[in-house]
Amino acid sequence: MNSVETFIKKYEIYILIALIVVIGFFYLYKVGEKPFVDYDEGLYAQIITDTIKSGNFITLTKGGNAWFEKPPLYFWIGMLSVKIFGENEFSMRLPSILFSMLTALFVYLIVKKLSGSVLTAISAFCILLFSPPFYFFSQEVRLDPGV
Repeated sequence: MNSVETFIKKYEIYILIALIVVIGFFYLYKVGEKPFVDYDEGLYAQIITDTIKSGNFITLTKGGNAWFEKPPLYFWIGMLSVKIFGENEFSMRLPSILFSMLTALFVYLIVKKLSGSVLTAISAFCILLFSPPFYFFSQEVRLDPGV
């Protein structure tokens, strides 16, 4: 094992935390400044808002009617985000960013387990998070990036 691999293995947790902080800043930077991009973003934001207004957090609502087209976990976390940060683009997009970062962490753990190499796992983590499609879709109100 060379000195770089030894260093990375010794400070693995600190390197991973530093990467998560840097990528968190990179993903969250000005995320609330752009308007919703398309129909899906507006629809999901409306569902979060309508469900909060209805007061029934078990059944998602859209325009006063029950809405069952997607699983509710993302929307529940979106409602929590709206309650904490207010009703804005940032709070609506935050769950997608968090799920995307969690997906990257799972990729890191899986690659580390399969390859046995921390350096390979960190590379896979960074490649995923800095790939343009993943980056752009992660910053939108979408359920798909984490998948």
